[in-house]
Amino acid sequence: HKEVGSILEDVYGDRAREIAPQLAYHFTEAGDSERALEYLIQAGDQARMIYANSEASDFYQQAVTVLERSSDNDHLARTLMKLGLVYTANYQPDEARRAYDRAFSLWERRGETRTTDEAPLPINIVHMAVNEPPTFDPGVMSDDTSTFIANQIYEGLTTIDHEFNVLPAAASRWDVLDEGCRYIFHLRKDLHWNDGSRLTASDFENAWKRNLNLGTLSQTSQLLYVIENAGKYGEGEIVEPSLVGVSAIDELTLEVRLESPIAYLPYLFSLPIAAPLHKSSLKSQNQPDGDPTHIVTNGPYYLSNYEHEERFTLQRNPHYRGDFPGNVTRIECPFISEYSKALDAYANGELDVVDMIASDLGTIAHARNRFPEELSFIPQLNTFYIAFRVDRPPFGDVRVRLAFSHAIDKKALVQEASQGAYHPATGGFIPPGMPGHSDDIGIAYDPDRARKLLGEAGFPEGRGFQEVRWSFLEGPGDNPVVQFLHQSWMRVLNLDIHPTPTSWKDLLEQREEDPADIALNAWSADYPDPDNFLRILFHSVEGINPSRWKNAEFDRCVEEALIILDQSQRQELYRKADHILVAEETAIAPIYYSQGRILAKPWVTIPHIPPAMLKLKEVDIHQRTKKISL
Repeated sequence: HKEVGSILEDVYGDRAREIAPQLAYHFTEAGDSERALEYLIQAGDQARMIYANSEASDFYQQAVTVLERSSDNDHLARTLMKLGLVYTANYQPDEARRAYDRAFSLWERRGETRTTDEAPLPINIVHMAVNEPPTFDPGVMSDDTSTFIANQIYEGLTTIDHEFNVLPAAASRWDVLDEGCRYIFHLRKDLHWNDGSRLTASDFENAWKRNLNLGTLSQTSQLLYVIENAGKYGEGEIVEPSLVGVSAIDELTLEVRLESPIAYLPYLFSLPIAAPLHKSSLKSQNQPDGDPTHIVTNGPYYLSNYEHEERFTLQRNPHYRGDFPGNVTRIECPFISEYSKALDAYANGELDVVDMIASDLGTIAHARNRFPEELSFIPQLNTFYIAFRVDRPPFGDVRVRLAFSHAIDKKALVQEASQGAYHPATGGFIPPGMPGHSDDIGIAYDPDRARKLLGEAGFPEGRGFQEVRWSFLEGPGDNPVVQFLHQSWMRVLNLDIHPTPTSWKDLLEQREEDPADIALNAWSADYPDPDNFLRILFHSVEGINPSRWKNAEFDRCVEEALIILDQSQRQELYRKADHILVAEETAIAPIYYSQGRILAKPWVTIPHIPPAMLKLKEVDIHQRTKKISL
């Protein structure tokens, strides 16, 4: 067994994790527990991410047995947390509570040995170009750039690491009660705002109720609707906030009551919408209302300087007492006006890191050609898609939407635009690696069918087709995806549709207020559950709904899937909803499944995690090889 395992490792090399279950088996049988451990956890992670909960719990239990014989309590605690997530997703609250309790006990013991008065870090500065966030208010954030900033200046009850594990953050532990319908969160005793004032459970309760009360100003408050009466309060059916199922029992204890057990609940409380708010922020409906440096926050950094359209500075929060494994005390963040200028500044040594969250494929290809060893790609649950505006002509006709979709050769597009770095979206909107993904339900390339459908819709050979608005994210040069689509629709449909490059901020505002007839969009998972891709984005009432689409059967499927306890039935409902969205109604056209990416100098060590989830407190900066001029 040991020989077979070693041969398989050699054959697969860097892809060994793809056969983690087999390697775990061989090294376990060989009695090589150290080598088996890594693959047991990898196999458990793979099974957990697709809700193969029985297999995941078996792998994790074996890993726990191995770790119990070691002195690596941190690793054991993290594995027990994974086990707790599996039981939560499988609606086994008693087992989840036992796994969580063991993990919390190990972490609390570790905390007792850590000194509260840590020696101050030397001043380590990272220069990181970012897009200017549309908002600093976690209650109204709906984009990756703002979420990334929120992860630095706010901290919720839980946090997510690079393996999509949920770990304690502001909460030191939690209890799962009433068959998974009630959670009691116990806050750390050392929580403070960056102004030194005490942070309490009421700051969470008041923040969540304030966010629910924002109405149409918030496109993410619906994430909180799983809380008892939160949906009715958010939609104005009830006006008494005390009826919402979140309440501060005392300064350090928060009770959360749910409408029904929720598979992904621990992830939810790591998101910006569930962050606490200082009392000074509760009346604001869209920070900043003036100087955002007045915002009081509780994360590892605070906003110490802000210049609109120019830059901001993040400074280490002296009152933050959570884990701070990195060594960066200040982050200077000039805003990206044009990626070409940011890449030039990076080449000249003026920047250590360039955030690539909002970059298009042309920018990515340009960066990869210039800095092939420094551009990192990170596995991410992400889908790039075309959103059609379906509530008005011409895309109110499904035949037109199908015609445009059949005219796209996705495999050729991906090869031409990304040199094969991404994967053509021949399946549904839910990406591979997420439970509920469906292969081969995407609209296939069929030029003859495309022309026939367009003619049936009243536009033979494109004649009479009205002018439409097509928006995409502007970049430093020609966007290869836009070029490919323009040529495809011209060649197949005889339609010369002119795209309009749009800034990141304007694209978000457009999506919310007046979506274009055609928009190139992308969506990344906030939590690894198909609910985040389907209900949150396309539900006719609760979703962001960039297509202004309504379908009663789709809504029914995602509403039922949210509360049903059988995971196999949940996945079937999500597959059905995805089929309605993509194959039957074609309200959108998935194009490719993409990855996270970030550009960083060799002297910067960054966790391998999707950029919007990156915590800068985990970044290490080493001796630079070129002097930075400040």
